[in-house]
Amino acid sequence: PMGGGKSVIVLPAPRAALGDDRWRRILRLHADNLQKLGGTYTTGPDIGTSSADMDILRETTPFAFGGSAATGGPGSGAPATALGVFTAVRAAVAEAGLGYGVAGLRLLVQGLGAVGGRVAELAAEAGADLLVTDLDPERCAAAAARGARVVPAAEVTRTPCDVLVPCATGGLIDARVARTLPCAVVA
Repeated sequence: PMGGGKSVIVLPAPRAALGDDRWRRILRLHADNLQKLGGTYTTGPDIGTSSADMDILRETTPFAFGGSAATGGPGSGAPATALGVFTAVRAAVAEAGLGYGVAGLRLLVQGLGAVGGRVAELAAEAGADLLVTDLDPERCAAAAARGARVVPAAEVTRTPCDVLVPCATGGLIDARVARTLPCAVVA
């Protein structure tokens, strides 16, 4: 009952250019649509939305989950997801025979949002040779300031690395791309 569907809100301008009032109005329209569906579809925070956005939806409809801790919700699940992804990376590295950690391995994190950004931090703390990419130049600049090397987004599947960690929207790897990836592990 909680998987398989997605909501897409096509914005008339980049989110940052909308302003808070216009964004709230857009979220309220989305909440009205959720309400009309009567519970056959529920939504939660994902790419481009947050727990605070779910709080706004819940002002109109109960069919939104993942609200902020301040309103009794669980807050962001991103830190726990990032820890799970990083744990999977370490397990995949061990399974591939590359050792029992990521220290010294060239690890490429694609997508520096709430999950990918934290995965990159964990990898850097564990001693990985960190490469990163994101469509947001500010996220790349922040990672570079902490010592990561930035890879152009278009070069992700052609950049040699030990581990590729795709933490962005899907569709990066298909059967054709998988045969040519210059990495040992995709986690």
